[in-house]
Amino acid sequence: MWIWQQTNWPDFSYQAALILPALENVVKSVAPLTLLATELDEKQRLTLESQVLLEEALATAKIEGEMLDRESVRSSIARQLGIGITQQASSKSAQAFVTVLLEAVRTATQTLTEKQLFQFLSK
Repeated sequence: MWIWQQTNWPDFSYQAALILPALENVVKSVAPLTLLATELDEKQRLTLESQVLLEEALATAKIEGEMLDRESVRSSIARQLGIGITQQASSKSAQAFVTVLLEAVRTATQTLTEKQLFQFLSK
């Protein structure tokens, strides 16, 4: 059953006592990276962001059982972030994957809506 097929979608409940220790560990891990990001100039930040997105895209695709070409994904990320000139053409699957990943990252602080969940299905 998909998450959006759950009877309590999207109004989930959770036990804070079980989740808070894991969240605290995440915050402790992310805090130094957040501080580092404030010290980088725009070019350095985009380069770092592209490297993180590349690894995240490849790992996520692998979990989904899809093997994406590293250079194709790198090219798509560079194109969508507007960094570097790339001669490598990116595959449609790499482009779509990166588009969805960037959308998820850019809207991470917003409440996920059903429209967002299904927006890429028709493309």
